[in-house]
Amino acid sequence: MFFRPVHVHRTESVTQHITEKRAPTDESVKLLREMEQKAREEVLKSMQIPSTTVSGVVHSMRDLMRGQMLAKALVKINGKHLEADAAVDEWEVKPHQLAGALRDALAKVIATEVLTEPFMEMLARDGGPFKLK
Repeated sequence: MFFRPVHVHRTESVTQHITEKRAPTDESVKLLREMEQKAREEVLKSMQIPSTTVSGVVHSMRDLMRGQMLAKALVKINGKHLEADAAVDEWEVKPHQLAGALRDALAKVIATEVLTEPFMEMLARDGGPFKLK
């Protein structure tokens, strides 16, 4: 008949892990830098660059129909023939512009030729998605 409140007391155990995070000390930063330097040196030691032989010739001419100065570089690197072409407007050309345009075109051709195979080998070795031909 009478309302009697009932109290239930419960005890729960809680496990909590507390991790202390500290700022790196000078000594730990120094140790990290030493480890990074040693790793960098090991990687550089493992890289091998074979000797290369380069020979080539550069030709330039005027294209009167288009009003351009054209330049072509024929280069032989390790027995492989490569070509690079550049063109600049003949009427606005300064002496260094044609040479700079040919330099950039030749650098792109040589870099593509020289770096493609080692890069593909690296990707294949490291589990990359590319396969060698």
